[in-house]
Amino acid sequence: MFYFYAAAVLILITAVVIFSAKYNWWKKPKDGLVILLYHHIGTPPANSKNKRNWVSPENFTKQLDWLASNGYTSINFDGLLKIMAGKAQFPPKPVIITFDDGYKDVYQNAFPLLKERKMKAAALLVQEAVGKYNFWQDPAREVWQDIMTEEQVKEILKSGVFDYGSHGLTHKNLAKLESDAAEYEILESAARLANTFGAQCAVFAYPYGGGAEDEEINSFISAAGYKISLSSEQGINPLPLNTAKPLKRIPIRRRTDMLQFKLKITRG
Repeated sequence: MFYFYAAAVLILITAVVIFSAKYNWWKKPKDGLVILLYHHIGTPPANSKNKRNWVSPENFTKQLDWLASNGYTSINFDGLLKIMAGKAQFPPKPVIITFDDGYKDVYQNAFPLLKERKMKAAALLVQEAVGKYNFWQDPAREVWQDIMTEEQVKEILKSGVFDYGSHGLTHKNLAKLESDAAEYEILESAARLANTFGAQCAVFAYPYGGGAEDEEINSFISAAGYKISLSSEQGINPLPLNTAKPLKRIPIRRRTDMLQFKLKITRG
């Protein structure tokens, strides 16, 4: 009988540990700026080995509706820059919805859902991939996917739903590059994106999060005219914002259920 109870206790403890690893219920609720990180909105290819980056339109819809019904206000980086300049104030429960890489499925699936709800978002573009595909990924792991064309990017920008930022020139991990190559990735992507889309590129998202803590790379970010940088570190950004350091984001995955989504939004 002792061994039976001991086994039952061990199973219970294991279940609690697994549950706590997935659902951060034990963290205290936090206030601040929530920045969500998405990649794809759609159905992953059957042979994809990176399905976790695909969120279904159905789940994305539920997430947007939960944000709206729970008092969150979506802003984009243009709005954040106005707040930083003292020209506006943060709304209650601010959230920024970001999409890394600029996939065509964001244009096809996310854009209509956001537009219908009058919500804001930001596309973080790999400059040399615009109108092409995700050439930086191994097709044996992730099937190459179309990236939005220049015309599609201009359409979502003109709508007022989206603004944009840079996710590098070619999506290289800056931490693995020599200084001059990292500088080129940062400066050239800003210049080319601004030339194409007619506005200064003010936001840089570190590919793979690489180099976000590197002082020299951060100096290249400032020199290129970026006002905000984004890391891959998970968390909520306390107010007032410290934009001298990369801002944290919260990744939303294919298997992020609604309980996990709510806990991520409120606890980081």
